[in-house]
Amino acid sequence: MDRTKGLTWILGMVSGACGLISIICFFFGGGSYSLMAAIADGAICYLSQREADRERQIMVALFVGLALAEVMAFLAGNSFTMVLIIGLVLKLIGFGGILIYLSKVSYDKKKPIIGGGIVVIYAIVKIVISIVSPDTVGGSDPMSIIRTLLSIVPVVIMTILIATDIIKLD
Repeated sequence: MDRTKGLTWILGMVSGACGLISIICFFFGGGSYSLMAAIADGAICYLSQREADRERQIMVALFVGLALAEVMAFLAGNSFTMVLIIGLVLKLIGFGGILIYLSKVSYDKKKPIIGGGIVVIYAIVKIVISIVSPDTVGGSDPMSIIRTLLSIVPVVIMTILIATDIIKLD
């Protein structure tokens, strides 16, 4: 990870701030996914500030953890509507695009950028649907909307880091 660019530091601080908000959300009923997002945000914040051994493996573990937390949050839900099922599949495809790049399966930067875009577009659609039809995607309470916004922060930051060549695979 290239820590000489100012963008790295800025994204790390944004990630850290979102991690703190996710922890607060976890304690106020945000669910276990908020805790995993907080861990991911904290790790991204740390990695953007300090060098660590096996950075790539840490990032892979974070995104595998986010994908598993997403599946667990889905299974713990009380409704399994088609919108939620399609959303889970789309998010897993998005995480997969980033994981393919971080795992060195493919060095094509288009895959993680498209994967991050899929996750962001789904989050926006989920927020709009939750406002219009709250029963379809699990409610429109403010905590649900905040949790949805915070859940995409690690994905957005990692996508930006990859797109701007801050994360370079050796």
